[in-house]
Amino acid sequence: MENDEWDVIEADFEQFRHRIHSRFSLFYDDKVGRVFQLLLMDMWGIYSREMEKMDTDETSARIFMKFLYLVQQNCREQREVARYADHLCVTPKYLSAICQKMTGKSASYWIEYYTLHEILLLLNNPGLTLTDVADRMHFPAPPMLTRYFKRAAGITPSEYRAGK
Repeated sequence: MENDEWDVIEADFEQFRHRIHSRFSLFYDDKVGRVFQLLLMDMWGIYSREMEKMDTDETSARIFMKFLYLVQQNCREQREVARYADHLCVTPKYLSAICQKMTGKSASYWIEYYTLHEILLLLNNPGLTLTDVADRMHFPAPPMLTRYFKRAAGITPSEYRAGK
């Protein structure tokens, strides 16, 4: 990745952090969602260009793309590398090696990345309680969702919502 591309990603993350903590912003949900979409698009643009440059075999690329698709579709219910690896008929170690080779990030990184996005979408819905969000994300209880979100985002779901 080029330095200017890295600068764009850092700026996107900074804008996202800023928007999350903007308490009295008109159209808060829309702004946070759009900034997050921009971040995703910038990252995908960079990774897709990098994947084209990589010296990788077609099988690895296919496995990686199927993995990302599966994670996008199932991260609300499934957050274990082993489950995705089983579905793809590979070992968890091999799946992580493919992800590392393709993007420089582990399989668990991509699972957490898409899971965090889904949690944020649900938290932006004021009609959903924390229990509702935990249920929709298939966490056994709200405290488990809170621990997961705190580790991934650096703040609790309540702090995220209070930042609105």
